[in-house]
Amino acid sequence: GFVINGENRDDQSGISVSSAGDVNGDGLDDLIVGTPGASNETGKSYVVFGTIDTTAINLSTIAAGTGGFVINGENEDDQSGFSVSSAGDVNGDGLDDLIVGAFGANLTGSANIGKSYVVFGTIDTTAINLSTIAAGTGGFVINGENAGDNSGYSVSSAGDVNGDGLDDVIVGADQADSVSNSKAGKSFVIFGKADETAINLSNIVAGTGGFVIYGGDAWNQSGASVSSAGDVN
Repeated sequence: GFVINGENRDDQSGISVSSAGDVNGDGLDDLIVGTPGASNETGKSYVVFGTIDTTAINLSTIAAGTGGFVINGENEDDQSGFSVSSAGDVNGDGLDDLIVGAFGANLTGSANIGKSYVVFGTIDTTAINLSTIAAGTGGFVINGENAGDNSGYSVSSAGDVNGDGLDDVIVGADQADSVSNSKAGKSFVIFGKADETAINLSNIVAGTGGFVIYGGDAWNQSGASVSSAGDVN
């Protein structure tokens, strides 16, 4: 095997790691490493392309565009990369995609609403900025529902839940309130799609483009961990 060395002090590289699937289509599976402490907790995520070499990899080299690429967070204190995962092939182009959670992200008037970003697979090693994804280029942003929900605290591929041939994603919001239970938590299943339009989790709650899973009781904090379950039944 090989070691992947972090880039800067206090980056917290490796707080989240995941298979990335085959992002660049070379037949080797890739990795994604989250560093939510980078750049004053703006956060970064590093996609490390699969390799048969066992030489140590430095994330500074990945950031320079050799052997992978870096995904730069959007704003300070977003903590992008706290949760990272393969998203499967969300847009159906044959390349595996990624999902990056930023549970500390704000929207106007809504602190810590949280955001998640679906980043489409690419063979390019140019750095990707999540602000570009939020603008609808190279993927799409998933905006949280309510202030303090911490959406994006956990993110994962969900597999193809609705059987349409596109992989879906699941986003956890462990601090969200359910209908009558404080901090019960919610998880949101977002159906795969090829377009890059932003998704608001309020629309998912309304039954458009996916569905919501409510926590059972107050302070359950469901959604603190989410994952695909495969074909259970």
